[in-house]
Amino acid sequence: MSSKKVARPAKAIAPAQSVEGKAPEKKQLSSVRVHRNVTTSEKPKTVRFTAAEKMLCRDIVERVQLLTTKNITDTTLIRAALYILDDLDPDEILTTIKEHL
Repeated sequence: MSSKKVARPAKAIAPAQSVEGKAPEKKQLSSVRVHRNVTTSEKPKTVRFTAAEKMLCRDIVERVQLLTTKNITDTTLIRAALYILDDLDPDEILTTIKEHL
């Protein structure tokens, strides 16, 4: 057998940071895998987020996680948002959708 060393690829370089320290915003959607609830037979779901939406979700999850010992995930945040939206007027929801999406 040959004892030649295998060249390993260089580590991926992170995208360029903007002045504020935030990554440049991309409008491409990517899949975020939402974990399956082990106690039910429901199948895993995939939610499509832009890179900025992923970062926003992760930031909110981290801020909420600091307040509790319960494991807060992206799924927990999305489910909580559904209950919050259920209490709002449909016109308010539509206005928010138009402003941000």
